[in-house]
Amino acid sequence: MNKQSIVELTQPTGQYQIKATVVGDKDIMFDRYAGDNKTVLEPWQKLYLDPLDSRFIVFPAVNIISALTAQNTDSYPKSILDQRKYKKSCHAFAQSLSINDPYIRFKNDDGYVELGNIVDGVDALSGVYIHRTVARLPQGIPNPKERPVLPTPWSLEWVFDVRPSGDFVEQQLQNVLAEGLRTIGLGTYRRTFGRAELVGWEILNE
Repeated sequence: MNKQSIVELTQPTGQYQIKATVVGDKDIMFDRYAGDNKTVLEPWQKLYLDPLDSRFIVFPAVNIISALTAQNTDSYPKSILDQRKYKKSCHAFAQSLSINDPYIRFKNDDGYVELGNIVDGVDALSGVYIHRTVARLPQGIPNPKERPVLPTPWSLEWVFDVRPSGDFVEQQLQNVLAEGLRTIGLGTYRRTFGRAELVGWEILNE
């Protein structure tokens, strides 16, 4: 029987954490996918709610990672960086970054944002309102959309776990995140909704 070898690290891994704080400049829109194309959700069900306490409105951490790493969608690196180089940055961010908390609670001036009851398209507790519009599909077919929107002020705070790998450069991460939030934003119908400012960048334990 072969004994499993124990690898002893002679060099530090360089692992550390970064706390990022974001403040919304624009209302943020949600359009959570039900999991299939047949299920019809009520407008408020398109919000992301904390699976541990469904009172609280949250944002999935995976969507933040996707905004920084996706190569086949409108990610921050693809939109901001040189088209000949953005894939390298996407790959470096994907290799080096994670967020331990899968759901990040929204905050406003009163603390964590709680969902109350939506009456006549508005929730008095959270401020969430239902945005109604009609998109046009090919051949002019109308496609009515009803989606919930969280108004400003809103903010998010999360911690990146960083294991620097390959071409990862922290300053580039900060710059791409800040510019992506400012010009593209978070949530659905980005650029019109969900734009924000990166107001905090704190190294916790380098």
